[in-house]
Amino acid sequence: MKINKFHHVSIICSDYEQSKHFYVEILGFPIIKETFRAECDSYKLDLQVGDRDQIELLSFPEPLTGKRFTFFQDPDGLPLEL
Repeated sequence: MKINKFHHVSIICSDYEQSKHFYVEILGFPIIKETFRAECDSYKLDLQVGDRDQIELLSFPEPLTGKRFTFFQDPDGLPLEL
């Protein structure tokens, strides 16, 4: 399988403010949109990467959402989502 492009990469963080500071202030990714989702007590931060790609930074009080996703691990054991 060859992947030619992707829309976004999702990263679930344990400390939203610390992660937001790291990705925005340290790495310099511009914010596209920041959303607080009251129904699941979580933040979603969309960050611009280059011309067309995005990072989706997510925080959850409980990371199990009850929804179905496909996750697999990269060679370092990090979770990837499709």
